Amino acid sequence: MRGRAWLVRRLDSPGGCYYLVELGTPGSALGAATVDAQSEAVGVFARLSGVGSHVTTDAALAIELAGGGESAGLVWTPCRVSKSPLYPFWEVKTRTGLRYVDLQGKVFEGISPTGPGG
Repeated sequence: MRGRAWLVRRLDSPGGCYYLVELGTPGSALGAATVDAQSEAVGVFARLSGVGSHVTTDAALAIELAGGGESAGLVWTPCRVSKSPLYPFWEVKTRTGLRYVDLQGKVFEGISPTGPGG
């Protein structure tokens, strides 16, 4: 089985990183999992439908959607943008500060806690 992987920096754990692993072929993702970058332990995982890619927004598109920028990297912390590490989001460094773009291409000006009940 083929796959792709992206390094994700954890905003809630200084120095913490994991890999988001998409199993299958681009356009036909069958599963997704997190793998700790240091210990190589598998974290959460999910079976996917096999229709489409799990990561549909890449760094270049995230920069474009954010209105331009210098760089973009995948990050995650539990927040209103994403409650699951299987759905990290792009942190885009722009001329005016940071903007965030989720895997579906929605742009956020900032991230905030999830609030009561997660």
